[in-house]
Parts: sequence; C-alpha cells; structure tokens
Amino acid sequence: MHGEIKLDVPATGPRELRFLPNWYIDCRVSGDQMAEGKLKYSVDEILEVGIVTENVCGKPRAKPIRGVLTLYVRPRTWTEIMEL
Repeated sequence: MHGEIKLDVPATGPRELRFLPNWYIDCRVSGDQMAEGKLKYSVDEILEVGIVTENVCGKPRAKPIRGVLTLYVRPRTWTEIMEL
C-alpha cells in the first residue's frame, strides 16, 4: 500500500503525531498493539530531517526525507482480520 497524507501544521499547539494503521499490520513493533498507540513523532524533526520508522515486516528501509514521515505497514491476513 502506498498512501500519502498532507497536513497543515499550525505554528502553535501539539507538535507531535501518532499513527494507527487500522486495517493493516504496523511494522514498527512486533506484536505489541498497546505499544503502537504510544509511539509519537516530533513534527519539528519530521520537518527538519524526516523520520523513517522501523520495519520488522521486511528488509526494505528508506532514507529520511525532509518533511516526510515514512511508516511501514502490511495487509492483515484473513486470520488477523477475524481476530479484530
């Protein structure tokens, strides 16, 4: 899946993002769904240097791009969907 989200970032207010993949498996952590919701990303770091998250689902890993938060996800299997 390739997706893109564009955000308008105000000068004031919270300066961090959280991400949950809904119908996909998050490749940042291995099997700990509670940990997924606690991961935060600095908006300032994203804008200055970019962030690339861990990829426990496979080997590919991109290089950070200024202004971009790169996340790895994979589609859920039928069994994983039934467990929701």
